[in-house]
Amino acid sequence: HKAVPPPHTAWTSSFVLEGCVGCPPFTRPRKIQRGMSQLSSLCAVSTDESSDDVAPLESEPLEPAEHVLEPWQGKDSSLDCPVACYSSEDSCLTSVGSAETMASRRQRWRERRLARKQKRSTENGYGSWARAMVKANNSDNGDFASLAQEKGLPISYAELLGVGSFSRVYKGTWHYDGEEGVPAELQSSPDVAVKCVRRRRSLPQTDGTLEIPKWLEREASSSLALRHPNLVSLYSVSLEALPYVLIMEHCAGGTLYELLHNGASEQPRP
Repeated sequence: HKAVPPPHTAWTSSFVLEGCVGCPPFTRPRKIQRGMSQLSSLCAVSTDESSDDVAPLESEPLEPAEHVLEPWQGKDSSLDCPVACYSSEDSCLTSVGSAETMASRRQRWRERRLARKQKRSTENGYGSWARAMVKANNSDNGDFASLAQEKGLPISYAELLGVGSFSRVYKGTWHYDGEEGVPAELQSSPDVAVKCVRRRRSLPQTDGTLEIPKWLEREASSSLALRHPNLVSLYSVSLEALPYVLIMEHCAGGTLYELLHNGASEQPRP
């Protein structure tokens, strides 16, 4: 049964009509009233807006064998009548068959649509980025000695000082071999604090760029230029590869909590 939709009709899905054309009048559900109104012109069915009855046109009678039916959904969500759907792609009635067959086809269509949606979510970059974020949140920086070796840092591992939401802080020893550019403080006191920024803080942006975060780059450049006895010094940074590493002055006086609650010490603390 060929049919072409009117120019004003925007077919976004298959429309179906309840009842058998040529059968006695019936009552149409409100939820498919618009679909029936559009299909009535396609199937040469006249409708009276003052009534919910539908009857075939006398000038263009349809054969009783031509069925345009709406699936009847029972309480158990089953379909128990023959159905036929209008295809917007083919501009004709298609998929004529039993309700069981139609239900199976609709289920396969839903599964394919879900698969396409999941595929698009993965291909646009966000899915892979989200998985990387979860993996980074559950990962560690690994062995510090191997990390220092990979980055070419002359630091040996001593101990883990603390873990925070931003970084993990280690105490290490800087091996000074007379190389140039090493701050004078490191030459006299080789103990350093190594701050390894957590990977989730140093992941690339969602657009896939691998640039260093601007805020970290600004902080590193400004801190390297500061030298004051009352400020913790930043000696060096490693921002070439993940994870980012900041090598700072080691303060052996304990935590701020200990200083506030244990009272002032007789010995001056750095």
